[in-house]
Amino acid sequence: MQTFSNLKWRRHEGFQIYCSDELSGALRGSGFDYRKWLEENMTTVKSNKKKESGRIVWPDQRIFFYKKFPVDSFLQKFACLFFRNHAERTFRLSLKLIKAGISVPYPAAIIRNFSQGSVYYICEALSSSLTLSNHIKAIRSYKELKNIIEYFAFEIGQFHKSGFFHGDMNWKNIILVPEPERKPYYIDLDTAGELLSTRDTRFAMDLARFCIDIADKTSDREYIPVFLKAYSRATGVSPNVLVSFIRPYHRKIAAKHKTKYGSNIASLNLNP
Repeated sequence: MQTFSNLKWRRHEGFQIYCSDELSGALRGSGFDYRKWLEENMTTVKSNKKKESGRIVWPDQRIFFYKKFPVDSFLQKFACLFFRNHAERTFRLSLKLIKAGISVPYPAAIIRNFSQGSVYYICEALSSSLTLSNHIKAIRSYKELKNIIEYFAFEIGQFHKSGFFHGDMNWKNIILVPEPERKPYYIDLDTAGELLSTRDTRFAMDLARFCIDIADKTSDREYIPVFLKAYSRATGVSPNVLVSFIRPYHRKIAAKHKTKYGSNIASLNLNP
């Protein structure tokens, strides 16, 4: 259930929590230990120096996804007070995306725990979902795969026409939820943002990243022209102009891909 009513900051024994009345109500109670709740109800899935992510069980037993960002210095803590950190930026951006009709996990809460040097972003956990990467693996028909790629060309075109870019549009960051909804959700919004004008070409990063996965995870080079021409039809930008915008990003991502995975990605081309 998506609820954004009465969003405000609430202070609880050294914690600052930004959430709705509904979620805040589950945190109230005599003698409730917030630190103990965080420590005992978080399951880490991934962690590095920049962030940690996993699942958190709310006191009412609802399960959410979380990202934890370190806030160590005085300057970082000061910046947090003005919503200048990944957690709070992602929260606000997610609300804008949902208002624009783009499916992303709904943002549930922000927790500032300065005593332990952390800020948390809490959002909807998409259970029983499948990444586009895993979904594609099960497709054997050329026609079905072509239809899926054309479908996402249109979807990504709508994403961009709404005034936003994702920044890392790889197939692992696109989630398909089960029937009957069966629509794509975009996750991992750390690099997402708003396009500043019609001349802002950062949308081409998304197309470049999507094309890298097409080249890396399918056996037919024809799918890239299929994707670009379908995107062109959805947005009105000519395929040749698209390629000129995409190529610099594509070269950079392909070089990183080769260093990381050892795979050679062919240069972007409208001809299969």
